[in-house]
Amino acid sequence: MVHVAFVLGKPPKASTIFPEVFDRLAAAGVDSWLHLPHDDDVQQEALRAADLVVHRGLNDGALGLIRELHLAGSVLLNPYPGVVQLADRVAMLRALDGLPVPPTRVVATWREVAAAAGERRCVVKSAGGPGRGVSIVVGTAEELRVERGLDPPFLVQDYVVAGEVDHKLYLVGDQVRGLLKPSPLAVGHTTEGAPFTPAPELVDLARQVRARLDLDFLGVDVLVSESGPVVVDVNDFPGYRGMPDVPELVADHLLARAAA
Repeated sequence: MVHVAFVLGKPPKASTIFPEVFDRLAAAGVDSWLHLPHDDDVQQEALRAADLVVHRGLNDGALGLIRELHLAGSVLLNPYPGVVQLADRVAMLRALDGLPVPPTRVVATWREVAAAAGERRCVVKSAGGPGRGVSIVVGTAEELRVERGLDPPFLVQDYVVAGEVDHKLYLVGDQVRGLLKPSPLAVGHTTEGAPFTPAPELVDLARQVRARLDLDFLGVDVLVSESGPVVVDVNDFPGYRGMPDVPELVADHLLARAAA
């Protein structure tokens, strides 16, 4: 029997993809093990016995366990090196070199932020930390003179003019699904969104991002400007909210990986 270990940062709610994924794997004869390292003591030996280890939403301490499994040769989804790249936005941009991303300057202090912005309207982000839930600041040099509480070093990126809609591209392997969401720069954070069928250009771009980062489950945030699509963020293992067929895609992907 195939054993898949799920190492999650918190117990999965009924509204997440995981209950249906567990059911689909069980129907295929796969034994799913749930581990919650933020709440319980999880031993590496228990996870090394699994054919696949799926992890999501872990803190730095629990990611240390994933690192040990990576060094021991366990099959991880997502692979540990790709997850590490997403935790370092400079490394992520380096991996995406040649793909359309905003022009970016990296500076060490907030005083340098205003100088890097110049007369342009810019988006400022902390260079470290995952994309999910990241705080950003938008403004010109004059508007950015007062420090806003982000952790250094900082990324100063040119503001992409693309209306008030973000194109979120969700990948399970090479399968790509799309969700249109109001831009958080326009309306703040929202969970609302409308599924859409991504154009071939967006599908190809999302797959290129996946290949560069070597991830199985990811979300790619794209703004569509007059000059074309621009990748503005990448998230490790998104929640896939609003994507009804994703549990089936995830289960099928895990079954295929287990059979490989």
